[in-house]
Amino acid sequence: MNRAVLDKGAQSAFLEAAYEALGLTWDEIAALCSVSRKTVLDWRQEVSLIRHDALLWLAELSNLPVPHIHEIILECTTFINLNGGANCAGSTKRTDGTSLG
Repeated sequence: MNRAVLDKGAQSAFLEAAYEALGLTWDEIAALCSVSRKTVLDWRQEVSLIRHDALLWLAELSNLPVPHIHEIILECTTFINLNGGANCAGSTKRTDGTSLG
């Protein structure tokens, strides 16, 4: 699952606004996003980055604008064995599509 990088405070503000607009509990919002309540609360406290698909889904359901996304971090889906270890071959992309490495 790709992650969206927003301005500091924007992720929390967006989730609070979605919570108010939808009139749902945090458990119900978590169910809509197919994650645990703890994950949603971590997103709300900006302990972790919100999933890009969850951000878009909540924006659509709540009729809220999608906050400015600085970059999308692609979730690691490929592992490469190097000397018996596993390393992530994921990458980060800016919103213009260029790679950060």
